[in-house]
Amino acid sequence: MDLRCFCVRAIRGAVDEAKSEGGNIGMKRARVVVALVVAAMALAGGAIAATGSSQSNGGDAVAHRGIGPVNLKYGRAAAYVDQGGELLAAKGIVKVVRKDVGIFCVLLQDKSINAARTVPQLTVEWGNSSGFDLDVQWYQGAPDCKSNKHWIEVMTFTEPSAGVWDFDDIVAWNIVVP
Repeated sequence: MDLRCFCVRAIRGAVDEAKSEGGNIGMKRARVVVALVVAAMALAGGAIAATGSSQSNGGDAVAHRGIGPVNLKYGRAAAYVDQGGELLAAKGIVKVVRKDVGIFCVLLQDKSINAARTVPQLTVEWGNSSGFDLDVQWYQGAPDCKSNKHWIEVMTFTEPSAGVWDFDDIVAWNIVVP
């Protein structure tokens, strides 16, 4: 099953569940599923055509390690980042720098975007991650990055025991800057 077929099924399932529950909780769940599916489609839109290029993007999408460029229709920047911070595909993002275990700085290309005033959307990319209890978050203000104006700080975690979350590099992730 391709991604678009999966996304359509996920949206239909969420809407059907919301209708069956008939309340606000069901509709809230449906909205969350729809938002996540839209973000996944935005990130994966160009992942079918593999170019293998890793040249400077100059505003265009960049492909790394044979993964197609990001086709971002609704958003200002997006990236697919592997474990340890390797940039696999990006548009509007210059680089990802690993500052420490589980702490990454994402440099935005468009200098008109004030990273300190944006709300990036992050998701764990489970296919290239290791483990089960994983999380990815952003840190408003980017205190570990050079300048919070053009950098977004991202933190990745694992939960090795119940209730204890540790910084870890085994999480692959996606970011979209709306």
